[in-house]
Amino acid sequence: MKNRKSWFRMWKILSFAFSMFLQVYWYRIRKKSDVEWNALWEKLGGQFRQTLFS
Repeated sequence: MKNRKSWFRMWKILSFAFSMFLQVYWYRIRKKSDVEWNALWEKLGGQFRQTLFS
């Protein structure tokens, strides 16, 4: 049972990291404004906090 929980936890963290990478890469390609970048980092910060403490 513990092994399943650790795999699920690892999956959540890796999927978040991959999602974050794609979003940042997309914003760089699209050359978003500073306001949009700040909104992205706020959103990612909230997701990161939720991933860590859930």
